[in-house]
Amino acid sequence: LLGKGPRKVEVIVKGRDVEIKMIDSLTQIERNLIKCGYDYKMINFNRNFLYNSVKEDIQEKVSELCNMTMFLKNIDVDSKMNYDKFVFTFGS
Repeated sequence: LLGKGPRKVEVIVKGRDVEIKMIDSLTQIERNLIKCGYDYKMINFNRNFLYNSVKEDIQEKVSELCNMTMFLKNIDVDSKMNYDKFVFTFGS
């Protein structure tokens, strides 16, 4: 009902940055809201709010996965293009 995760995940390493892009990540509820005329900006706002409220948890999980301390540098949500992108950095 709420979603099963993105259909595709791309990971790109650029120097000290790791970009994780989740493609086709909208939930069925969000898709239905958009079909009914709900503004993409509100979907983006809600997703950004959610991600920022659990930012520390996201950093912790990615740090565990990478076996090093990672810092969430940027969150880019674009519900119109149907992707969410996190940019992490490591090191000091």
